[in-house]
Amino acid sequence: VMRGKARFTSARTMQVTHSNGSVTDVLGRRFLVCTGAEPEIPGLKGLSGVKYWTYQNVLRHPPTELPRSLIVLGGGPVGCELAQAFQRLGSKVTIVAPSILPRESLRAQQVMADILVNTTGIRWVQGRAREVLRRMPGEVTVLLEGADAGFVVASQLLVASGRKARTNDLALAKAGVTFGKEGILVDNEQRSSARHILAAGDCCTSRPALASAW
Repeated sequence: VMRGKARFTSARTMQVTHSNGSVTDVLGRRFLVCTGAEPEIPGLKGLSGVKYWTYQNVLRHPPTELPRSLIVLGGGPVGCELAQAFQRLGSKVTIVAPSILPRESLRAQQVMADILVNTTGIRWVQGRAREVLRRMPGEVTVLLEGADAGFVVASQLLVASGRKARTNDLALAKAGVTFGKEGILVDNEQRSSARHILAAGDCCTSRPALASAW
């Protein structure tokens, strides 16, 4: 096991920088990238001024006290899953999102929205957030887009507006690997565009929309 930060220097070599500043060059016939993903934080006005949760920190460091109410920004799989979990634990949950499971079929979107609202009891505000405010201690206000769109108030905010692959520091382009914000493009055998470099887990995607690197 070699501890450090790795980046490709060519299609067959990597450079590992250790905590003491020393560098080790590694030559390999095959590589497997499993660097995972991290939350993508939107550039909402005021968001940096409030203490918010993401799927990452709420799962790594679960709260010791259940919030009375919770706003979930985002209607994707992660947002829906955590919204249901907190609603069933006893929080009053509101999802703020233009749609539920937007990448799925219209039928799947309708079914999930019906379950969330009518079965689980979650409130769904169909819209987009434009600003986050903390007007009072222990209270977060999310202003919605549009002059008359209104606002939502809760005791805690969970940002679940997306994930991005943790690949920025790998210098994948030097290895000839096709990638995008959602990850390394792989085939059904987890091979990247450089076929000796494989990727697995949240750092990769098989979506054809990522066929060109950026």
